[in-house]
Amino acid sequence: MNNLRNRLGATRRRRSVLRGAAVVGAGLAPWLGGCGTQTTGGTSGMSGNTAPAAAGTPKVGGTLRLAVTTDPDTLDLHQTSNSASSTVFGKINAPVLVFQDFDKQYKPWLAEKIDVAPDNTTVTFTLRQGVKFTNGDPVDAAAMKYTFERLQQIGTKSTLYEVAKNFTSIEAVDARTVRIKLGTPQATLLHDLQTAYGGILSPKAVQAAGDNYGRQPVGSGPYKLESWKSGQEVILARNPDFAWPESYYKNKGAPYFERISYRVIPEAATRQQLFEAGEIDVLGLTAANANQYDNDKRFKVYKSNSASLAYLGFNCQRPPFTDRKLRQALSHAVDKNAIVKVALGGELGQAVNTPLPPSVLGYDDKLGQFNYQYDVNKAKSLLAELGYKAGSDGMLAKDGQPFKPVLYTSTDTTYSKIATILQSQFKAAGVDLQIKTLESGVLLQTTPKGEHDLLLLGWNWNEPDALFLFLSKTRLASSNRVLWVNEEFEKLITDARAEMNQDKRLKMYADAQKIVLQEAPWQPLYMPIDKTAVSARLQGVMPHPAGGLLYHDAWVAG
Repeated sequence: MNNLRNRLGATRRRRSVLRGAAVVGAGLAPWLGGCGTQTTGGTSGMSGNTAPAAAGTPKVGGTLRLAVTTDPDTLDLHQTSNSASSTVFGKINAPVLVFQDFDKQYKPWLAEKIDVAPDNTTVTFTLRQGVKFTNGDPVDAAAMKYTFERLQQIGTKSTLYEVAKNFTSIEAVDARTVRIKLGTPQATLLHDLQTAYGGILSPKAVQAAGDNYGRQPVGSGPYKLESWKSGQEVILARNPDFAWPESYYKNKGAPYFERISYRVIPEAATRQQLFEAGEIDVLGLTAANANQYDNDKRFKVYKSNSASLAYLGFNCQRPPFTDRKLRQALSHAVDKNAIVKVALGGELGQAVNTPLPPSVLGYDDKLGQFNYQYDVNKAKSLLAELGYKAGSDGMLAKDGQPFKPVLYTSTDTTYSKIATILQSQFKAAGVDLQIKTLESGVLLQTTPKGEHDLLLLGWNWNEPDALFLFLSKTRLASSNRVLWVNEEFEKLITDARAEMNQDKRLKMYADAQKIVLQEAPWQPLYMPIDKTAVSARLQGVMPHPAGGLLYHDAWVAG
C-alpha cells in the first residue's frame, strides 16, 4: 500500500507545502489528536551562522529559484509517482483535505470537519467554504467525488491508488459534504490524504484538457503553471486569490514570491556552482560540504529532521542469523555514534535506538532501553557462548568454518562509507565482515530473494505504519528485506492499521517496537538530518520539524 520506498542514502522529505488549517471535527478528535508519547529528538531550526529572525516587512515580488535533479514526467497527480512531479504539483493542487502540523498530528485543512462513524468504515468530510480553483470553479463535494473516482479508474501509477481502492462508495451528500465508505477501517487514511497526491481536481479543467491535462493542470493552490520547457525549467506563477494556508504560517493570504522556478540540474557540482554564483537560492548539503557555508554571510543554513531511518538488517531466514542471540551479539558490535561522526560529519544524522525515529509519530525514547547498545566485550562474550572461537589472527570460526558474513548495500557514497566502518567495528569483535555493493535498483530486486546475510539500507515514511510496510510478513516478497516473521508483532501492526483511536493505536506501535528491539531483525542506526544552505536574499524561511523548508512566509529582501 502506498509509495513504498526503501531509500538508499539520506532521503529528504522536501515538501515545502503551502497549506492552511481549520477546526478539528469532534467525531475524529481521538484519531487526529491523541496524546500518546511524542518526543521531538534531534535539532530543527537554523544553525551555523545563526541569524536573528527575519527583519523587515514582507513584500510581494521576486522569484524563488530552485534546482531539481530530474524533469517532471507529468503534472497529472493521478498518472505518476515521480517525486519531481509531486514537488511541482504540490504547489498547484493544494489544499489537500488534511495537513500535518508541527506536533506531528493531522489537522483538517480543505475539510473543516471530519467525522468517523462508530463502525470506523464511514468517514464524512465537510469542506470549507470559499475555496476556488484558479479557473474560478468552486472546490466542492462534486469535485472531490470526481477526483477520487478518477483516481480509482486511472490512478494505477499514483501512490494513493491502493488507498482509493478501499473506498467502496463516494457520495456527494450536498455541496460541502462528502461521505466515503471504506471496505475496511483505515487508520492511515489521514496520512495518505495529506500528501501532494491527495489534491482535489477541477472536473471542468480535466475534461477540457483531455489527454493534455498533465501539461495543463489547474488547482486551488498558491501557484499555477506559467511555463514548462521539458528538461530545462518549470515556472509557477503566484495565485493572487489564494487565502487558505496552514495555520502555522503568519501569512494568511497569497504567497510573496511572484514566481517559483524549478531548473533541471542533474549534476551536484553544477548545482553548487550555480548556488555560489547566486543563480539558485537553495542547496541541499552533503557530508562533503556540510560545514562549507556555516560562516558565510551570503547564506543561511538550516537543519531539520527527516522521516527516515537507516538500519543494519539481518536475514532472519538465513542461518545462522535465524538465531536471535547471534543478531543480538552483532548488534552489540555496532557503534552508531561513531558512524554518525565519521560518515555523516557529526551533523547529517542522529543516532537512533528505536525502530521509529524521532521525526515520526509513535517515537518513544523510553523504548531505547530495550535496544542492544554498543558493547564490544558483550558481543565477544555472546559469540563465544554460541561456539565461535578466535584463530591466531583473532578472527572467529565455528566448527572449523571461518565466520565471514556478507553485508549487502548500495553504491551510494554514504552507505559505502558506513559499510567500511561496520567492517572495522565487526573486526574488533572478531567478525570478518565482507561487503557487497550493488546499484540501488539491483539491490532492491535482489534482497527479497534472501541471498544476503546482512543488509545496510534505509526507509522513508512519515507514519508509524512504516512498521507494517517494512516488517510485515505480508511484505516478504517486497519491502520486508530482513525476511522476519513474528506473529505477536504481526497482530499488533495489523490491528493498529484499523484502530482509529490514536491513543490505543500508539500503544500498539509501542508494544510492536519493543518486540522488534528484543528480536533484533534490525539494528536501528540513525535518522538522516537535512542540512540546507539558503541565499541570504530570502527572508522568512523556516524548517518543518518533520523535514524540509517552508516558504509561504518567505520573501525576497532588497
